Amino acid sequence: MSSRIAIGIALLVALTLSHGACSNSGDGAQETGEAAYPPSGTTPPPQGSQPPAGFPSQDMDGRNALMTEFQTIQQQLGQLQQQALTDAKLQENYATLQGHIEDAMLAADPNYAEKENRLEALRQEMAVAQQSGDQEAMQKVSEEGMALQGQLQQLQSNVVQDEKIAGEMEEFRQGVEAKMKELDPEAPKLIERVNEIATILQGGPVAGEAPPSGGDPIPGQ
Repeated sequence: MSSRIAIGIALLVALTLSHGACSNSGDGAQETGEAAYPPSGTTPPPQGSQPPAGFPSQDMDGRNALMTEFQTIQQQLGQLQQQALTDAKLQENYATLQGHIEDAMLAADPNYAEKENRLEALRQEMAVAQQSGDQEAMQKVSEEGMALQGQLQQLQSNVVQDEKIAGEMEEFRQGVEAKMKELDPEAPKLIERVNEIATILQGGPVAGEAPPSGGDPIPGQ
């Protein structure tokens, strides 16, 4: 996966239609460009994870049900976003935004292009090592690649917080959201619901649950 593709994935994650959200992607990101809902940092825990000691089983059942709903809506939104991104104007805006981010990364780090090229070379080295079964080479390449990928991710994360770049990303996000709504009028409700579920699964109470002992009451109650 080239750095340009990595940036593309990061933009998709950042533009998951949750206002102000920003994220970056590693090599483990989906290379299909499938959107991630909600933004990184609010992703719910894996389904089937063990509840903490003393956690009521019925509460865990409720959370598992929410997890299933979350995954279903997430898939719907991912597919809908991909449909939206086939729009010629959005594709043009997307390519322009990618270019601006890459230019900003190069301005922030004169060695950016060199690092990008090295990362691509490491991917080729990894493929060779895997074919030959050279575990030592695979380990060495993996360590260097992870370190380099981390540097590029941090650079990208810093760049997309720039006021001008952030404004362009927000404008693009709005365009994607408008196209999704055009394709499916229910899209805004789906987006709102998936972010609501993510908040709950990150520690908020399920409907009908009491707030944590000693904690603040649920807003609105």
